Amino acid sequence: MTLARTDSADSGATGLAVLIDSELNSLVETYRDRHPASLYGAVSHAIASGGKRLRPRLLCLVGRALGAPIEHLIPAAAAIEVFHNFTLVHDDIMDNAPTRRGRPTVHEKWDSPTAILAGDLLLHQLFRLWRHPVPEGLHQESGLLDPDLAAQ
Repeated sequence: MTLARTDSADSGATGLAVLIDSELNSLVETYRDRHPASLYGAVSHAIASGGKRLRPRLLCLVGRALGAPIEHLIPAAAAIEVFHNFTLVHDDIMDNAPTRRGRPTVHEKWDSPTAILAGDLLLHQLFRLWRHPVPEGLHQESGLLDPDLAAQ
């Protein structure tokens, strides 16, 4: 399964979208041939439904402005997108939404218990993707992070 193409207005945004989609595609590929197929298919369906990817792009743009290396930002950006998809899966269940982005929602294509477990697996993946520490000195330069928290 390949991700739906994201919308973009310029080449910088396109470059970020390609990097983010590549990271998400790698995650989806890890689910190929995994069992139970319905659970991993549901997770792949949720991630591959596309979207603007605004949150991960914003994270990358702010991170680059603060001096963070892009190789640390892309996994974090993918984690933000996975988290967003986790919330959408659960929101769709609560709202009993039949479609999301023109596709059947996870709970409609599978069922609510599978959708809940797929959302939970997405949340687990968030922590796997969010694997890079805050770059040395970034918290002092930006003034945005508590140095004690950044050191942990």
